[in-house]
Parts: sequence; C-alpha cells; structure tokens
Amino acid sequence: MVRYLFLVVFLVGTTSALAQLEQALAAERWIRTQRVEQAPGVYWRVYPGDSGITTNLYSGSAGVVLFYAELFHTTRNPDFLREAEAGARFLIHHYSSRALTQDEVGFYTGLAGACFTVKKVYDLSRKSELLAGYQKLMRQLFASARVRNKLAGWQYTDVVYGASGIGLFLLRANDDISNDLAMRTGNQLLEVAQPAEGGVRWFMDSTLMKQGYYMPNFSHGTAGNGYFLLRLYQKTKDKRYLDKALQAAAHLATIEHDNKWIRHDDGNGRDIFYLSWCHGPAGTARFYYELFRVTQDSAWVKRIEQAAQALMTCGIPGQQSPGFWNNQAPCCGSAGVAEFFLDLHLLLKRTEYLDFSMVMTEDIIKRGRSEGDQLFWPQAEHRRQPDLIQAQTGYMQGAAGIGLWLLHLHQYRNNIKPVVVFPDKSY
Repeated sequence: MVRYLFLVVFLVGTTSALAQLEQALAAERWIRTQRVEQAPGVYWRVYPGDSGITTNLYSGSAGVVLFYAELFHTTRNPDFLREAEAGARFLIHHYSSRALTQDEVGFYTGLAGACFTVKKVYDLSRKSELLAGYQKLMRQLFASARVRNKLAGWQYTDVVYGASGIGLFLLRANDDISNDLAMRTGNQLLEVAQPAEGGVRWFMDSTLMKQGYYMPNFSHGTAGNGYFLLRLYQKTKDKRYLDKALQAAAHLATIEHDNKWIRHDDGNGRDIFYLSWCHGPAGTARFYYELFRVTQDSAWVKRIEQAAQALMTCGIPGQQSPGFWNNQAPCCGSAGVAEFFLDLHLLLKRTEYLDFSMVMTEDIIKRGRSEGDQLFWPQAEHRRQPDLIQAQTGYMQGAAGIGLWLLHLHQYRNNIKPVVVFPDKSY
C-alpha cells in the first residue's frame, strides 16, 4: 500500500493536468492510420493489415466513433465531430442494408450498439440525416426481437451479445416502444432463469446450458442479467424484477471467494479469477452497487469495498495472473480496473481509490508503444492465446477504449462531464 501511494504522489506531482488529453490525442493519431474511406462514410481496420470490415462496439468502428465523439466534446475541434459523423453514416449503411443474425444485434456485438452510437453523434451534431438513420436502425432492432405475447426473446441472455445489453440500451432510449420491448425482454429473462444454489442463475444461451458451461459474472452471466432486472425494476416498480435480481445475488453469494471475487466459469476456469469489467469485480460490482441503490443496504457497499481492497493488494499492475494478463483495455485489462477505481472514488470520496486508478493508468501508458507522435497498445486479447499480440483500434480491446478512458480521466481532473456513458454503467 505504501509503495503505490508514494508512486502516485510522484506521478501526480510531475504529470500536467493535460497529460491524459495529450495521450488520448496521440492514440487518435495512430487510429487515424487505420482509417478507410468507403461510401457513404468511413470505417477503421481492427488492426493493421486487417482486410475485413468490423463495425460492432466491442472491437469495431462503433467504438472508434464514440471515441471521436468524446474527443469533440472535450476539445471542441470540429474535425473530430466530422470524423464521428462519417463513421456514423457508415454504420447506418452497414446495418440497414442487409439482414442480420442474432449474433449481430447485441449491444456490444452489433445493431443495438450501432443505434446507441449513431444517436450519440446525432445529439452532438443535430443533423437530420443522422436522426433519420438512427430511427431506421431502431425499427430494425425492434423487428429483430422474437416477440410472443408479453415476452421478447433474443438468442442470448447476456450484456455483450444478448437480452440484458439490448434491454439496458432500450431503457436508455426511453421511448414508449423501447420501454415496452425492454419489459418484454425482462419478462423473457424471468422465464428462462434457472434454479441454482442459493437462488437463480442464467446461462448465456441454450447451447452453453446443455454443455453445462456457466459464466457467473457481468459480461455473460448472472451479475449482468441481475443488473438489467434491477434497472427495469427502477423503471417499472414491478417487484418481479427485483425479486429475481435478489435471487441472483443470493446465488452469487454462494460461489464468492473470500475476497468477494467470483470465478470465471464452472469448467476449466474454476480457479481463474478475472479482475476487470468482463468477468471480474470491476464489472460485477456494478450489480452490487445497483443493489445498494435499490435497497439502501450498506452491506452491498461493504462487499464492493472488500473486492476493491483485494484488487489493490494482489500485486497488480506489476504482477500478472491467469485472469490478468498482458492486456491494457477496458474489457479484460487495466483500463477497466482504472475506471472502476475512479468510479469508487467519486462514489465514496476515498483518495486511495483515486490513487490506485492513477497507478493503473500510468502503467497503461508505460506499456503503450509510441512511434513519432502516435501511441498504441500491442497486447494479448485472449488469455488462452498469450502469444497473439496485436494493436487494435476498437473500444473493448484497443486504442479507442484506452483513449476514451484517458479522456474520462482528463474530464474528471478538469470538471468536464462526459457525453459517452454506456447504458450498463450506473455510477
């Protein structure tokens, strides 16, 4: 503890208030090298040499568009807004010009994320073509749901691909049709919840359920689904959603480690504990904080504090583990942990959380690679492929996501309110 506090005092004392903005701008200059113009707009390669077109929010162009939107909001440089607009036009064309599979409709994997992105750019630009494109994509999203009576099913249940992520976006959209579809989506989750030790759980889809492959945490599992149901309860006051979320939390309590971390999965990952947003405490704590907001039971905050203390004392960022490998991005790596600790600082006003967020951020910068005036991050996206090192452009695994984190830290230090706040974030 003393070691990292001393390091933070040194770093904060020698780092200008503009450092994070300058680093984000350096990341933008590298992302620009992967820009491809294609009518009616632009997209960005996922990595140098990539010959495909990936548009989703997880690793594709949608995440880059949001980075440009936040850059414009922060700097007021109109070039960044024009770039965001060009990217949004390409998203509209890409998603509306063809039929989509269920793999392509999720918040982080497809259409719902594109809707969120285009709307965010429209909110900044107020251009009618973007509003019309957003409305067109929303109609396509509504048509993608498998509606039956008061239920709306999607192939997947989770935040990344499926029902919970789409449902959270629909609640954010907050119009009559979106709210109704969100409720139907929640009703379907109530129907497919599985009895489990202590309460209930959700598998990501029926195939994984047949295989017995269960992931409990935020991105693909019970914590994320419970989080959506809590948000739905706050919207509707329908106690069915709250009751099922509490049952989900009761189940998670039975599989927690002593430090309040939860294992990656029930297969080969029983002894692997991720640390960041996807399968770690940085993500699952969002469910616990939402439980606190709804119930006002301080036990949920204590659970978050215990998980955070374990993160601060486990040896990261210098020490890596099977669940915390060579990854600096928001999904699996250091940016997700850094954001978590800034959020905790804002919530609980404890300086040690801000200190640790700064330690994580400085390590992210140290692990980046600079070429001229550009900054990027070669890293391993997959823990099972540690030798597959790529520098990516997108949000969850690339420079746009790290750059967006740097912008948000800069905004915190300069009293600027961010415009890009994802629907799965309640802090």
